Amino acid sequence: MEDIAARAGVAKGTLYLHFRCKDDLYAGLIQDGLARLGDRIEERLGDAPSPDWKVRVVVRESIRFFGQFGYLVELGRRVEAQGAGSGIEALQQNRERFMGLMAGILREFPGADRLSDDDLRLGATALAGMLREVLSLHPRPWPDDLDERLTRLFVDGFRRTLPA
Repeated sequence: MEDIAARAGVAKGTLYLHFRCKDDLYAGLIQDGLARLGDRIEERLGDAPSPDWKVRVVVRESIRFFGQFGYLVELGRRVEAQGAGSGIEALQQNRERFMGLMAGILREFPGADRLSDDDLRLGATALAGMLREVLSLHPRPWPDDLDERLTRLFVDGFRRTLPA
């Protein structure tokens, strides 16, 4: 907290007025960051003409966001490893928002209306996991066409699971 206060140019006591401990600060960063990403994605989905493009919007905006705020991926992993507290609640709230958003997009694919809600959530989870791992492990700088490539991999695979 002392280092954070110094970098922010405030007294350490000022931080404690807003955050009881480092974990509360992490929770605040996660909540704020992921809420901004969700807002950005929802704002840009209105321009997408098809479910394929909507998936690409999600992928593209996630790549842009985590390219700028990559520390949130590692911070989220730390909070998940601890498994309790307000940080994990913030992650779960944002995860539910993402899952609902993605399940809605996946439901728009022709034939997806015959999939169960569990299958749609599984698809949303698969995309989230794919994004998290690629953004964590793929060497930087990321290729300019990473959003297109990831979208194609995911959408082509998802389409193969749809009932004929």
